[in-house]
Amino acid sequence: MSISTISVHVQDHAAAYAVGGVVFLVVTVVFRKFMLPLLYHTAEYLAYCAVAHTLLAGFVRAFSWFREETEFKNFKGDTLSSFEPYTTPWNLNFWQQSLYNPHWLFWFEAVVAVGLLYVVIVIRPTRMRHNTYKSKKPAPGAISGGKPYAGIARKDGGKMKPARSR
Repeated sequence: MSISTISVHVQDHAAAYAVGGVVFLVVTVVFRKFMLPLLYHTAEYLAYCAVAHTLLAGFVRAFSWFREETEFKNFKGDTLSSFEPYTTPWNLNFWQQSLYNPHWLFWFEAVVAVGLLYVVIVIRPTRMRHNTYKSKKPAPGAISGGKPYAGIARKDGGKMKPARSR
C-alpha cells in the first residue's frame, strides 16, 4: 500500500469522509472537555509508536548489516552464508506479518505498542488535572506596607479609624 493507493481511496469515498469529518468536528466541539485530551493522547501514542517502529527498524537493519559484514556470519566455519537478513517493513504495511523476517519481530513490535499504550493510559492518564495547592491568604497590611486599608475604597465612607502602628 502506498500513498497513491490511499489518495485514490480518499477520492473515491470523499463524501463519506466529509460527512465523517463534520460529525467528528461537531462531537469534538460539543464534548471538547473530554475529546481534546483524548485527541492529544492519541496523537502522543501514535508518535511514540512511530518512534518505536523507527528504532526497531534501525536496530534490525544495523544487526543484519553487522552480521553480514563481519566475521560473525561464519562463526561455524561455513563459507556459504545461509543467513537471511532480518527485515521489518518500512512503509504503510506494518501490520502484514509476512513482511517481517523473522516473524517474531511482528509480535515483539506488537508487545512494544501495547506497552506504550499502557504508559499513555496508566502513567499519563487522559483526564484534566487541577492544581490542588492553594496560596495562603496574606496577612492584613502585608501587601500595602503596613497600612491595612491604604488605597482601598472603604464602605463606611472613611469613618473607620486606621489601624494603630506599632
